Amino acid sequence: MTRTIDRNFDRQTSRRIPGPALQKDRVSRQDGATYRVGFLWVGLAVTLACLGVTSLTVGRASAAPQAEYPILGRVTGNEVNIRTGASTNHRVVSKLTLGSEIIVKGRKNDWLAFHLPPYEKCWIHSDFIRASTEPGRAVITGKSVNLRATPNQTYVAIGRVNNDLVVRTTGRKSDDGSWVQLFAPQEATAYIHKDFVQVVRAITPQDVPHLFAQLRPGVVRKDDPAPAKAGVTEPGMGKPTPKQPTLPANVSPRLREVYKAWETERQKPVIQWTFSSVLQELSIIARESEDTGEAQLASLWGQYIRDYHLPIAVGAREDERKRKEADARQIAGERKEKEASQEITDRPPVGDRHLAKGWVFAMGKNSKVKGTHKLMKGNKLLFYLNSDSVDLDKYVYKRIGVRGSLVNLPKEAGARLIRVSQIEVLSH
Repeated sequence: MTRTIDRNFDRQTSRRIPGPALQKDRVSRQDGATYRVGFLWVGLAVTLACLGVTSLTVGRASAAPQAEYPILGRVTGNEVNIRTGASTNHRVVSKLTLGSEIIVKGRKNDWLAFHLPPYEKCWIHSDFIRASTEPGRAVITGKSVNLRATPNQTYVAIGRVNNDLVVRTTGRKSDDGSWVQLFAPQEATAYIHKDFVQVVRAITPQDVPHLFAQLRPGVVRKDDPAPAKAGVTEPGMGKPTPKQPTLPANVSPRLREVYKAWETERQKPVIQWTFSSVLQELSIIARESEDTGEAQLASLWGQYIRDYHLPIAVGAREDERKRKEADARQIAGERKEKEASQEITDRPPVGDRHLAKGWVFAMGKNSKVKGTHKLMKGNKLLFYLNSDSVDLDKYVYKRIGVRGSLVNLPKEAGARLIRVSQIEVLSH
């Protein structure tokens, strides 16, 4: 059932495709029109030549402007909401911190659509994904499968993925196991208000996959100004990125080894950056080198790492800590919501003479729940039913109110059991 709910079916946007004969006929008519237009152009060219006109420029009256996207942008607020759609009515997916770079792919009014960064998370239904042989990876098994911001279908999809795409999983599933959490693939889209994004540079579509894989969260520094309200923040707020020192070609072997260690450290995930050994070596060179230029370079380089790389690493670790706390709160909230929903389902309304109301469907013998019938409301299972005194088959496909006693069942059963003592038909 889920497979038919959370897929983007072609029939929703289906249109009749002309057959080969009709297509061929259209091509023939177009070719004929092309020849006629060609002759007209030749005649016009001869006429213009006679009149002494040597060139003529013809253009469309309202040509579409050249595409402005994709672009690389940088977030200019400390904790800026990103949403599932282009308005504040859409759900908040997450928050981006100051300095986070994003790949913007379009604009809708005052909102920018961008690729949800690969360190953010989203959900996909477990029916359309299978484990990969590589740890932490999975493979999509459906066509045009929706990505969601939450493990349900309450909010709009934030992207779609197709067969055989390899994605990264977080290792987390929803409580009922029907949803799998992923690190956002390039196909996931979110929206951010334009007032909180500064353009870094224009990029080409060919640049997008490479840049997307390198995106990292920004960092909130203690001395940064408080974030302004939406519509007030001006592009360019925040500190400029320090300039990376240039390594001369004739640098000493000792400093070149430090450079290699620095490059090795940068290949690690940002959250694991330390640069402790690199900073220690640079400090020694700055103090002891007889080459004044080399000593100055080592000092500037160490300052660059402390001012730029270390705050990014600290911010990434803090961001991960906050995300884990948010995940824990979300799990607790989902559990609480589920428990509350179960309590409301099981508790009859105040003053109601029935324990429960719903439509009766036969299910046959079930040894696990010891029920013979189900009480449903739409597609939702309310209770399992059985009775020693009432023939429940007489009430199949009827809406009833029941009285009886409740029996607890294992959690995996999905509902409790009512031992029915009395039934009242409410509608057929």
